Amino acid sequence: MGEVYAESLRQYERVKEIAEDIRSRALACLARVAGGQLLLANPTAFARHEPVLWQGRLESEQVFQGPDGQTLPMQPVELGTLIDPGPLGPLSLQSITLS
Repeated sequence: MGEVYAESLRQYERVKEIAEDIRSRALACLARVAGGQLLLANPTAFARHEPVLWQGRLESEQVFQGPDGQTLPMQPVELGTLIDPGPLGPLSLQSITLS
């Protein structure tokens, strides 16, 4: 029985690797079409409105701008920078730009 479980674990790991590769390639394609420097995705079927964590730090004069060019509210935190992109519609993408 142990061999069967070991084989199943190897198969699950391979499926996970394939799925992660497909996800990465799909997001890269979407990012090329959407433009911007940071792509926010809402993969759920309902609208969301909460801050997102970018695991980077901004220089003193840098800001993130939404698709309309408006500066987005931001706050530095221990793990990076919280950004409030505003509402993200269901199953949507939003690109934002660092300037």
